[in-house]
Amino acid sequence: MSSTTSALLPEGKVVFVTGGSGHLGSQFARSMSAAGAKVVIGGRNVERLEAMSRRIQSDTGRDVRYVSGDLTDASGIPKLVEDAWSAFGRVDTIVNSAVPAGSPQEGDLLTTPDEAWLRFFDPVVLGVVRLSRELAPRMAETGGGSFINVVSPTGIVPSPGVDAYGVAKGALIMLTKYMAREWGTWNIRANGLSPGLIVDDQYVTPETIPQNVALSAALERTSLGRWGLPEDLVGVATFLASDAAAFISGQVISVDGGRF
Repeated sequence: MSSTTSALLPEGKVVFVTGGSGHLGSQFARSMSAAGAKVVIGGRNVERLEAMSRRIQSDTGRDVRYVSGDLTDASGIPKLVEDAWSAFGRVDTIVNSAVPAGSPQEGDLLTTPDEAWLRFFDPVVLGVVRLSRELAPRMAETGGGSFINVVSPTGIVPSPGVDAYGVAKGALIMLTKYMAREWGTWNIRANGLSPGLIVDDQYVTPETIPQNVALSAALERTSLGRWGLPEDLVGVATFLASDAAAFISGQVISVDGGRF
């Protein structure tokens, strides 16, 4: 971690990362912790959360805690928020990086089944609504904060075969703008972080890119001529969580290597 990144977040800032035991979410959590924040990671699998929190704490030397919960369980959200808030007595930044299980490639408008639309919309859109409306009033009472919602280029430009996922991410982009507009007077910022072709060792690997038409096309449209890595994203997320981004809200920041 560079010295520039390590100086970004002041001691005492608390960051809550959903999907924090996943490959990308854990990278966000590690970056925030290395930059000086106290970090809470959230997810559904307690064993993975416990192991990841210990690993990040060992790597960064800073306190990392975890809370378990499911964003699709509306009745459980208040407890999830209470647990996250109680971990360090506040939450200043939320990184919404939780992703639905399974591949986003469910088909086009004619072939995507109803259950696929629901599988993406529930956590990607409603899950963020449920979590955010519980957290925002609390954050307002402690001086404000920041939401960082991980969106997608498929929510901006249609990509064949991932219709349900893309429409859900497009809705999340608009939700981010509504959050920024309605909660700005509470000193709460909201921004979207849109990754390009990022190798996540789960659905996108160096081996799968040449075998997938959509991924290969995305690589061809990337000006830098390479795929991205999680470390290409985490510095931008850490910047958005910092006071250096105090006048940035309602924006979608694309980290895509110049994708056209």
